Amino acid sequence: MAKEYVIEGNHITSMDSFFAEVERALRLPYPCSNLDALDDALSETFGGIENGSTIRWRHAKGSEHRLGALDFKRIVQAIRGHRADGSQSEDNIQLVLE
Repeated sequence: MAKEYVIEGNHITSMDSFFAEVERALRLPYPCSNLDALDDALSETFGGIENGSTIRWRHAKGSEHRLGALDFKRIVQAIRGHRADGSQSEDNIQLVLE
């Protein structure tokens, strides 16, 4: 059964803190310190989370404000690339922004 992972947006104040929160939320066995590492973390092929999982990003608007619109958009686009209609559709990752 696919899992749900929760990113706590209140913990995010910068890109560094975003990646630290991703490591915590996804329980990664390796560091996640940039968008390439995030891409790997979203792919079961590279030892990332299970295909078909859901990522729930709580307090996403606050994260967007603190990260800035451009960085927030880059992160969201990277994650959405792994959904069923994305460029890496085999991962079928769902992103829920709350």
